[in-house]
Amino acid sequence: MKVNNYKKMESECLQRADKIIAYQSPRINGFQGSIAYASDVADTSRITDNASAISVNGFYKKGKYLLGAAYEKHDLDKIKGSKEAIRLSASYRDGPFKMVGFLQQENNNFKVTSRPDALVLGLGASLRKGKGTFKAQWYNRDNDSTSKDTNLIAIGYDYRFSKQIDLYTQAARITNASDLGGNQLGSASSIIEDDIHGVSLGVRYKF
Repeated sequence: MKVNNYKKMESECLQRADKIIAYQSPRINGFQGSIAYASDVADTSRITDNASAISVNGFYKKGKYLLGAAYEKHDLDKIKGSKEAIRLSASYRDGPFKMVGFLQQENNNFKVTSRPDALVLGLGASLRKGKGTFKAQWYNRDNDSTSKDTNLIAIGYDYRFSKQIDLYTQAARITNASDLGGNQLGSASSIIEDDIHGVSLGVRYKF
């Protein structure tokens, strides 16, 4: 059993609830699960009741295959409503090759905003070759509103110099519907663009 007291971050994308209690089961015959409950998941200056969230997930691993499922629900308050998501995931690994995928349904039962429900699909693959690893990912967010769909595609390459140092480079492109910003797939950007792309190059050092 774990009880954590996290300090809230100023950045919304890094913000965590203050009070979380969680349990993770031991792995039994390839299966492992966890459950977490948070009693503070919103800005207390703007809610009328205690906000809370619950998260449940589990996975089963056998040989080259892994299957997972998760459910999460945020109960905000009587004014704001609630939101929930269900995710199914799978992966396959065979030597240097790995492929992953997930399907997520988001239901937004907000009372003061009209954010639509959404279906998110993601696929990814990687291939190790010598000291390098090639990577590729694709995501699609299909909103209930047909004019608010988003696609993301990314490719990358990692090169391992040593156990501590590796070089990485990656390129990504997001294509949005005409009335969306760039924050539909986790980006903090609110720039309204139909086509957003970027390239990065960096070095990682592992202590």
